[in-house]
Amino acid sequence: MKKLNKIGYLILLVSICFSCGNKSKTAESNIKEDKAVQQPNIVFILSDDQSWTDYGFMGNENIETPRLDQFASESLTFTRGYVPTPLCSPSLATIITGLYPKDHGIIGNDKVYERKGNRKENRAKAYKPVIEAFEKQTTLPDMLKEKGYLSFQTGKWWHGNYKVGGFDYGMTHGNPNRGGRMVILVYK
Repeated sequence: MKKLNKIGYLILLVSICFSCGNKSKTAESNIKEDKAVQQPNIVFILSDDQSWTDYGFMGNENIETPRLDQFASESLTFTRGYVPTPLCSPSLATIITGLYPKDHGIIGNDKVYERKGNRKENRAKAYKPVIEAFEKQTTLPDMLKEKGYLSFQTGKWWHGNYKVGGFDYGMTHGNPNRGGRMVILVYK
C-alpha cells in the first residue's frame, strides 16, 4: 500500500475541522481522560461547486450559514487547502489518499468507455481496474480506523461503493444497475 506523502498530509490537515465538543468537564470525565487519551471528534466537510468564500465564517456578508459559523467557531478550521486538479473525482481521491492523481490512478471524472449498447455495464467494466487499484490505497478512513474511529461517507463519491474508500458506513452504493456512482437525496 502506498503511504501518504508530505503533500498528502498537508492536504488532509488543511481540510479537516476538529471539534472537541463540550468544553466543561465533570469529575467522571476527568477520571476517564486520565485512563485514556481523549481523541477529538473529526468532522470532515467537503463541499463541491462552492467557493471558499460562500460561508459566513469565511467572510461572506450575504450568505447566512449560522450553524456552520458556530461549528467553525468551536473548531480548528484550516483555510488554505489545495488540490492538484480542478476535477471532482481526482480531487476527492487526492484528499482521501494524500497522493497525486498520477499515483492514485484517478485522473479524470469519467473514464473513456463505449457509450453504445448497455452503457451502465460498459461503464462498470471500464472502471473495474481503476476501482480495484484504488482499493489498494491507504485512505484517511483507513488510518482513522486504526485509531478507533468510525467513518461515514455521504453525497458525491465517484469511486463506486463507499467501502472502496475505506469508509465503515455510507450512502453511495456504487451499483451501476441502480445508477450508482453518487447518491442524490430528494426530500418532500
